[in-house]
Amino acid sequence: DMLTLQSLAKKKNPQARLARTVYVERIRKYLGSYLVKLHGKCDALIFTAHLGMYDADLRYDVCHGLDSLGIQLDDALNNAPLTDFTDIATTFSKTRIIVCASDEEAYIARQAAVVSGIFEREAELAKQAKIQANKLALLHRRNAQITNDLDDTQSIHFDLKLPALG
Repeated sequence: DMLTLQSLAKKKNPQARLARTVYVERIRKYLGSYLVKLHGKCDALIFTAHLGMYDADLRYDVCHGLDSLGIQLDDALNNAPLTDFTDIATTFSKTRIIVCASDEEAYIARQAAVVSGIFEREAELAKQAKIQANKLALLHRRNAQITNDLDDTQSIHFDLKLPALG
């Protein structure tokens, strides 16, 4: 778990520090590969999720020394309190460096619901429930009218003759 690794690295655990160094170097390697594919034109580098949002050292380690690639981190902004969406690049950086909050679990749940059609089923069920409620309301109005009509007549007699048993 990266949060445990982060905590151990801050406590100077040598294995955790090595693992974090490898992690940062892999991020930088992939970033370099993507920059090559993008012909050096990257609009934004986005840090998200828990590590991206709350680990200023990670953001520094990833971005440090990338000025020649147009990625310039503003150290003061990087270490300042962040909002849900903060640009921490210098004003001269060609690439914006964005830190933003995310809720992957909620996003995945919404996507799963869309793919499974659950929202359509929910909408159809709500539509059917509304139709049933309207029918019941109409029946209640009719019953109330019939009751009023019956009250207007003095009495109604039902003379039922049942066949004798046995």
